[in-house]
Amino acid sequence: MRGLCDDGELEMMNSRARDDEHRQRRQLRSDGEADGEGEAERGSRGCRGRGRGATARLTIWRELRPAGDYRAVESEAGRSWQESELGEMRKMRSISCLTMLPLISAISDRDFIAQDICFKNTAGASKGQVVALRVDVGFVAFYRCAIDGYQDTLYARYGQQFYQECNISGTISFIFGDASAVFQNFMIYAKLLMQKQCNIFTAQGRESESEATCFSMQNCSILPWHELAASNGLVKTYLGRPWRNF
Repeated sequence: MRGLCDDGELEMMNSRARDDEHRQRRQLRSDGEADGEGEAERGSRGCRGRGRGATARLTIWRELRPAGDYRAVESEAGRSWQESELGEMRKMRSISCLTMLPLISAISDRDFIAQDICFKNTAGASKGQVVALRVDVGFVAFYRCAIDGYQDTLYARYGQQFYQECNISGTISFIFGDASAVFQNFMIYAKLLMQKQCNIFTAQGRESESEATCFSMQNCSILPWHELAASNGLVKTYLGRPWRNF
């Protein structure tokens, strides 16, 4: 399998996104919704025009993709995010960033859907906790996304979450949290660790026996990342462990 988020995969994401955008824009026009053109050219104007009672989903293309294409964004060590390309994008009100020591992507509003997006933290196996994506709420879905990191890659914190046809990679407890999450048709990759460490795929954070939270894996595949496969070494690997009391 190829690595996540290389140039070929980014181009494939762009192609899929453009096809989906054109199809959904046609549907939005037929439904009379804001499509980023005409009277609702700016996302804020489109939202104001909907009124408080609106319940249908609003897709704002120009606010979410100001550059027109998905790009890999790198930040040098020790450099603040305001000085990076992310900071420049933030000035255009196109993204919001939350930090937990390293810069990560955090989802804090329900009814969020992501498709064909790569969430990546490149800090490395020696840096400890390197969350690539934190999801704080329920009623969210991820489709054909890549979540790439090392220790604690995906923090599925709370709520009902659904992930379908995604790739995730990591080392220690790289799917963790107290969410009720379903992972369907997933590709799970174990990466190469530091010496005397072991791979652990999941770490559920239930605090009490009465909680109804769990991680459900349906039709998922577990494979070694290419660096681990090439190492020809024996690495202890566990499907899961309790992170909290249960």
